[in-house]
Amino acid sequence: MQKVEALRTSDARFQGLPDYPYEPHYVDSLPGYEGLRAHYLDLGPKDAEHTFLCLHGEPTWSYLYRKMIPVFLESGARVIAPDFLGFGRSDKPVQDSTYTFHFHREFLLRLWSTSPFATSRSLCRIGEGRSASPCP
Repeated sequence: MQKVEALRTSDARFQGLPDYPYEPHYVDSLPGYEGLRAHYLDLGPKDAEHTFLCLHGEPTWSYLYRKMIPVFLESGARVIAPDFLGFGRSDKPVQDSTYTFHFHREFLLRLWSTSPFATSRSLCRIGEGRSASPCP
């Protein structure tokens, strides 16, 4: 993938959001996405029996899950909530043509396979609408 021109929103713009006290985590070295900074939340015990992967849709971001995250954490689970590139705290590619299904799918696959949460034991995917997977 060639270098993608992108805009970056200052972390200061996200200060003081109601019900969203979470520290940001960033990755900017995903293969094929080098230089693009992606944000994700990684909360709860790393060795939790269950992990909730919270995936937002368009035009939202991980803030969407601010009311659910505390409930998941209270259950003892781990919560992972990435912001897709172009959304929330992640970098925003300038060219509209960048935003394709393939671009987002590959981003998610690379994020999952190269990040510290790739070892999660039991995954429950949470999405907007009817896009959740059965939870163990």
